[in-house]
Amino acid sequence: MAETHLVVEIRGRVCWVTLNRPEKLNALNAAVIASLGTVIDEVTSRPDMRVLVITGQGERAFCAGADLDELHDIDLGQALKFLQRGQMVFQRLAELPIPTIAAINGVALGGGLELALACSIRLVSDNANLGFPEGRLGMIPAFGGTQRLPRLIGLARATEILLTGRFVGATEAQAIGLATAVHPQAELWRATDQLARQLEDKSPISMEMILTALRGGADADVSQGLLLERLAGAAAASSHDQREGVEAFQKKRKPLFQGWRTQDEGE
Repeated sequence: MAETHLVVEIRGRVCWVTLNRPEKLNALNAAVIASLGTVIDEVTSRPDMRVLVITGQGERAFCAGADLDELHDIDLGQALKFLQRGQMVFQRLAELPIPTIAAINGVALGGGLELALACSIRLVSDNANLGFPEGRLGMIPAFGGTQRLPRLIGLARATEILLTGRFVGATEAQAIGLATAVHPQAELWRATDQLARQLEDKSPISMEMILTALRGGADADVSQGLLLERLAGAAAASSHDQREGVEAFQKKRKPLFQGWRTQDEGE
């Protein structure tokens, strides 16, 4: 998993991806987005990967958004192609069957915040600032920001944040549900690693089915959501992981979850 614009590290069953353009505040360009897509493909193909973490190089920024040098003087066709590619990669990230964590170490603006919104969980440093300044630049958030932000924090708050382009600090981000937790900057990666290790020990079938129910139910009415929950719950309850989990609990030992691979092997 070697990508020039990213640093990719495998720690046990956790894949850490670090945006590696500190001189540009880890801004997104076409090459970075393509590299993210490649990493997502590789993570998807590896059943041993249980968690994906995304962060930024340095102490100033998670990601300052799109690289403005690459957007200057592009025409309509080029803009559509760039935005479509970004939306596709971020949507694939949002649909991964494993938990994803954005460790936001500093500013997360525009496309950088949209990248974080595509993750399951957002941990932020206490010096973080989040926002969508596109209105000052004659643009709009178009990697999913206008769609994911209101689903996360509500339409009224999202409308105000998107229209004003103001920055949201770490404390407010947690208060409105934009951030899951706030940590001192020096402790952010340790806290992220602890959370990732907690998640990697869980049943991958349980993790996938919880994410399936949450994502599918978000835009469904309650009856449809309950049906999806019932189907996901039945799939988990009838799996090898469920039998392993119950047996381990009864015998007071750590469970050894295998995920769907065991199902496919007929065990």
